[in-house]
Amino acid sequence: MRKCNNRRRDRRIRCLVPVDGTRRSIFGNTKTFNISRGGIGLISLRPIPLKKEVAIELATSASGDPILVQGQVRWVSSDPVARRYFVGLKFKKALFRGDRQRLRRFFR
Repeated sequence: MRKCNNRRRDRRIRCLVPVDGTRRSIFGNTKTFNISRGGIGLISLRPIPLKKEVAIELATSASGDPILVQGQVRWVSSDPVARRYFVGLKFKKALFRGDRQRLRRFFR
């Protein structure tokens, strides 16, 4: 696997959480591996096209409303031995009023 330069400005939080998606969708069997205020890292069994835009629902607590953001795939790196892909998705904008501030508060 090719080593990527780390150009992130925001602190990453390591997490391994399944992504909720149907098995046949591009996000089927996908997990997160880290998250930051600016984006999210995914591990996927399928390649996800660069610049693909997706809506993301982030559950930041069990009792609160999810945060909805629009994201865009910024990089994809393959691991041919493990037959998986690492995907970097950048958050572009919050979809509802107040979600950007809630996301910032979550990462304090």
